[in-house]
Amino acid sequence: MKLYVIIILFTLAALPCRALAEYSARGDGKLALFSYHLGEYAEIQYRNEKGYDKEGLAKIDEIMRSRDGKKHRIELRLIELIDEIQDHFGADTIELISCYRSPEINRSIIASGRKAAGESLHVRGKACDIHIDEIDESSIYEYAKNRRLGGAGFYPRHGFVHIDVGPIRHWEEPPWSERVLVGSENNPNQNWIAVTDKDTYHPGEKISISIFNNSYESRRLSIKSSWLEGFRKGDWSEHEKIPHRISSKKLPSGGRSSGEIAIPECQPPSKYRLVIFVKNSKGEPPFYSNEFYIRKNSGMNNVEFGQR
Repeated sequence: MKLYVIIILFTLAALPCRALAEYSARGDGKLALFSYHLGEYAEIQYRNEKGYDKEGLAKIDEIMRSRDGKKHRIELRLIELIDEIQDHFGADTIELISCYRSPEINRSIIASGRKAAGESLHVRGKACDIHIDEIDESSIYEYAKNRRLGGAGFYPRHGFVHIDVGPIRHWEEPPWSERVLVGSENNPNQNWIAVTDKDTYHPGEKISISIFNNSYESRRLSIKSSWLEGFRKGDWSEHEKIPHRISSKKLPSGGRSSGEIAIPECQPPSKYRLVIFVKNSKGEPPFYSNEFYIRKNSGMNNVEFGQR
């Protein structure tokens, strides 16, 4: 009898400590992750029918590393919670805004005047700030809050939700009235600036767009074609030509033209931007609008253009 007990104990001791854990949150063992600041995308299976996969967990530690490259073991309860959220919403990808933070990065955030706790759970691999392109952040926040598996925080200005596996608590930053034009810095043609009237739309809606002459001289706006460009799996990889109603006209420096672009009824929810090609014999590059979302449900942080 003693021999059997010894064999069982030896077998359990030989298994990885993370392989025996069971948590209240539990996904399907697969994650699709995109690190916003690192620009990396990964599809990872970290658990299978035999238990947790050491290589898969190492990949999660890698993509959730600190901005300075330092890594830390990510708490399994947090991994399972993120997986459960992805499965619950049927999300294509979980966007990681900030997961593990090295003590140095955390101190630099505090020194810059931004909000960060000295004993942040990010530093211990127990917290992550996440975003899902096709789902409104308020829905993610409510789900995480109601699961009561740790902390949940809603940051509408920056469009992310904080989740952690620390003490049960929740908080919300007040709504931000000033609009942030996400992605406008990526426009390759700064002669023109295109701004959508909202940040969130639904399939079948019309986008009201304002186009400004950002150059120092009068220029003629003559549009050759417009495209709806979608962000998938960490890349702007989907392109669809889309009709527009934007008239051609000569605009003075700082002048504005406006028009409409209709979103197809069948357009899948995700993050998008408009890519607009101009008629120009000089080979002028296209210009991009700010980024916006086509989502399944209505958004709380849907700020109209011009609202301050």
